[in-house]
Parts: sequence; C-alpha cells; structure tokens
Amino acid sequence: MRVRLNLATKALETHRRFFAGAGLTVFVSGLVFLGLGWHVYSAREADAELRARTEKARQEMAKLETQRRELERYFSQKDVATLHDRAAFINTIIDARSFNWTQMFMDLEHILPGGVASCRHKNRVALR
Repeated sequence: MRVRLNLATKALETHRRFFAGAGLTVFVSGLVFLGLGWHVYSAREADAELRARTEKARQEMAKLETQRRELERYFSQKDVATLHDRAAFINTIIDARSFNWTQMFMDLEHILPGGVASCRHKNRVALR
C-alpha cells in the first residue's frame, strides 16, 4: 500500500481553474478567429466580383475611347469638316427662326394676284 506524503513546505496547489479558464479563452478565441476568417473570405469573394465588373467596365471604356478617336479622326477630315460647318450654319439659321416662312406664305396669298397661284400649279403639272 502506498501512502501519499507531501513533504514540501507549501501545500500542493491545483491549477485546474487556471487551465479551465485558459482553455475556455482559447476556445472562444478560436471561434472569433474562425468567424473573422469567414468574414474575410466572404469580403474577398464579393471584392472579386466587384473587380471583375470593374475590369469589364474598363475594357468597355477603352473600346469606346478607341471608337471616339476613330470618329474624331473621321470628322477631322477636310470634306467632312466642311460639311459639318455648313450643317452647323444651317442649323443656327433654323434655330434662330430669323425668317418666318408661315408668315411669308400668308403674306404672299394676300399680295399675289389670283391667277398666279393657278399658273404656277399648271406649270407644275406641265413639268411632270
């Protein structure tokens, strides 16, 4: 038979509470670590989708920029530029409405003699 004797000057202390607390702390820390890891993984997945959309938008922007340069090159040609300037001039005249066509024709109805309109109509028929 064995007899347990403690010959130390201090009594034997148990560290069970410390180890239980430390174990619980490690367990909770591990759960928090896994939770944060899952959050980082989810954020990276969402960021990957955003990066893909951003890259697609950049490619579209580059394509549109190329088309814009080609159109600028086309419209800077001399004959096209001349046509553009003429169209812009005509558009400004139309926009300004400096000449009221409706009023002019209404005045012509009152000013022209009665047979002029019928003669013009006969000329049109004869030309056809």
